Amino acid sequence: MSNSSADRDVVFRDPLQTLTGREAFVAMNRCVMTRARHLSFDVKDSLGGGDSLLLAWTMTYAPRRGPTLVFEGASHARVRGGVIVEQRDYWDLLSSLAESIPVVRNLYAALAPRLG
Repeated sequence: MSNSSADRDVVFRDPLQTLTGREAFVAMNRCVMTRARHLSFDVKDSLGGGDSLLLAWTMTYAPRRGPTLVFEGASHARVRGGVIVEQRDYWDLLSSLAESIPVVRNLYAALAPRLG
């Protein structure tokens, strides 16, 4: 692993965390993968131009214990010198959990009309 400025400057953000540096990003991904019995991404659409990339995706995550969770999301990445230096992921944790877990799905469906 390089100690270049680009590696230190990598920034990753999602609804749960902000990480700075390649080592932190790799460590987070290793942790997620060790906790999963299944993890996959299906890229639905992509768009790129200049120093920006946009991806629409579906992530299927099955933890070692518990139900399989499905997350619909999007990523916006900035590229410098052919390397991603910033990535921001957008997804809705509550809706994803509500749709993936039957008990929560039923509760969410009952409450949603009253919330908005």
